[in-house]
Amino acid sequence: MRTTDVVIIGAGPVGLTLALDLGRRGIRTLLVERREQVLRLPKMERTNPRSMEIFRRLGIADRIRAAAYPADASMDVLILRSMTKPPLVHQHYPTVAQARAAIAACTDGSLPREPYQLVSQYTLEELLHREVAALDSVERRLGAELESLTQDDAGVTVRLRAAPPQAAEVRTRYVVGCDGANSTVRERLGLRLEGRANLGAITNIFFRCDELLARSQVARGRHYLFAGVDATGGAAGSLVVQDDQRHFGCHMPGELAADADLSAELRRRTGLDIRPQILHAGRWVQNMMVAEAHGRARVFLAGDANHVYIPAGGLGMNTGIVDAANLAWKLAAVIQGWGGPRLLASYGIERQAVARRNIRAVAYAVEGVVAWRKIPVPVELEDAAAERRARAAYASQVEPLNRRVYEMHGTELGYRYESPVICAERGEPPPDEAYRFRPTTWPGAHVPHLWLEPGVSLYDRLGPGFTLLRTGGAAPQAEVLAAALRRIGAPVTVAEVGGEAARGVLQRDLVLVRPDLHVASRGDALPADPAGVAAAVTGQAR
Repeated sequence: MRTTDVVIIGAGPVGLTLALDLGRRGIRTLLVERREQVLRLPKMERTNPRSMEIFRRLGIADRIRAAAYPADASMDVLILRSMTKPPLVHQHYPTVAQARAAIAACTDGSLPREPYQLVSQYTLEELLHREVAALDSVERRLGAELESLTQDDAGVTVRLRAAPPQAAEVRTRYVVGCDGANSTVRERLGLRLEGRANLGAITNIFFRCDELLARSQVARGRHYLFAGVDATGGAAGSLVVQDDQRHFGCHMPGELAADADLSAELRRRTGLDIRPQILHAGRWVQNMMVAEAHGRARVFLAGDANHVYIPAGGLGMNTGIVDAANLAWKLAAVIQGWGGPRLLASYGIERQAVARRNIRAVAYAVEGVVAWRKIPVPVELEDAAAERRARAAYASQVEPLNRRVYEMHGTELGYRYESPVICAERGEPPPDEAYRFRPTTWPGAHVPHLWLEPGVSLYDRLGPGFTLLRTGGAAPQAEVLAAALRRIGAPVTVAEVGGEAARGVLQRDLVLVRPDLHVASRGDALPADPAGVAAAVTGQAR
């Protein structure tokens, strides 16, 4: 029987990110995926700023951007009757290039290090597969799937099934199920999804049409939302632009007849005389659910195996990417011997709270969409002034409701962890807002981004393990706390961060940052018990 440190079931973006992070840390990893090739289906298309920061930590952010949607391409959202008539609502959002310029000028920590990136899931998966395949510490088993797993105090025995029929047993220390909403790992653990299920069916048509955007008579955007039913026969739904701007996903509520002419349906909704190449048509059911637990004992869940969202706000895959970043360093710490028994337990505590927080944000966004889609679409009038007034009245009602989907800044960037491996602080924490991000170093928060000098980011000074940021005259105290961490075996980098602006953003003279960029502890002086802090943040029992 072969042995390894971690077995990951499922090689979607979450499983691949986890494998890449573990592999970069030297952890022997087996990545198992039942598919032999990446499916070219439009599951997600926007990687949010927090995920892009994680990909920068992994050294691949620039490669993702080079393979994806152009930096100067429109990120706007248009609500319209068809693509032959002026939009009813045009919501402007910065391009990646514009967002980068804003970040470069930001000095108060209110913007992330990385802007978002539109990248189709199949593009991202193919790139991640190449990165993982280059690691000696990670083995991929494609065309195989989980048959069974059995835990004991020392590890997990995993039985895999492959085609042609053959079985293999693997002995591993830990298993992570990244195998999607219908997770076999979750089923084997006997864990239930809790929440709201079967919230309506969506028909999705994935197609290629090189001339669609050229034929369009409206401004460029990334999402075209068709409003209601009008005289052209267009029906409610949406058109989602993929990263090469030649492939598209058309999402429509309900189900089409089995013999429906899909090309005609696309022409009817867009209003354009196009000849699309239909690549896939399918149906999926909307759910908003979270697993009752993020794992049991030596088996963990991440990504859609943990939480299933309606895609309003794009939180599904992005929440899973952060799952992977949270879990990877903790698994590595325990396997390398410096992570204590509380460290892995903190994964479920921290990520379960975020999963449930995010489902509330998604529900709020969905309520906004449902509300604006009930607002009658203004009819076309011969009186131009009257029509302008009707359109303006419609836009004033619809726009704020639809912005709920696209402006979840606090949800994406502002979550904070509370767990036994975070050193709690007395006092009132800053407000936690779904739609507004307030930078803070309150323990558990993601450390804010700031520029130390032109082109040099605070994040460039962070090591792969813990990083102790010190400002002002805190150098002696920093070395004492760093030494306490090193005695446990934890990797730690001490970084000097000078200047009043930096001190204002960091808020304290000493800020201890975890490998996943969350603040573990902070203070203006050496803690009374440095060894106790080191033990707490590494999960040691004391």
